[in-house]
Amino acid sequence: MQPDEKLLCSPEEKIPFEIANQADVFQFLADFVKYGRTRITESDLLAIHHLTIKGIGKLSRRYD
Repeated sequence: MQPDEKLLCSPEEKIPFEIANQADVFQFLADFVKYGRTRITESDLLAIHHLTIKGIGKLSRRYD
């Protein structure tokens, strides 16, 4: 199998990153609610996107 050029890790290493990243996203959202925020901004979406693919993908600072 050819490694995906957009991945920063091997496909075998991807699952542990995904699990850890989703824990970070959960904490981000828990803090969002804890501090009484009610509007999700573009900045929030970018932060969630970055947390989701941190250590996995090269495009962790943008979304399409």
